[in-house]
Amino acid sequence: MRLKLDENLGESAVLRLPAQASLQDILALARSLIAGLKSTPIEGQLWIVQRGRIRRYSGR
Repeated sequence: MRLKLDENLGESAVLRLPAQASLQDILALARSLIAGLKSTPIEGQLWIVQRGRIRRYSGR
């Protein structure tokens, strides 16, 4: 599937939680997002944060 990002939207991160998410699930995804932000700029991208990975989509 191809995503076309609106360049006016800027940066976004979506946390993909399981249907019955616990506080631990939320904290784990938040930690993954923080680690990703420390290593890679998010500018102009959409990030989908899931357990064990971050999928990055660029409008370019």
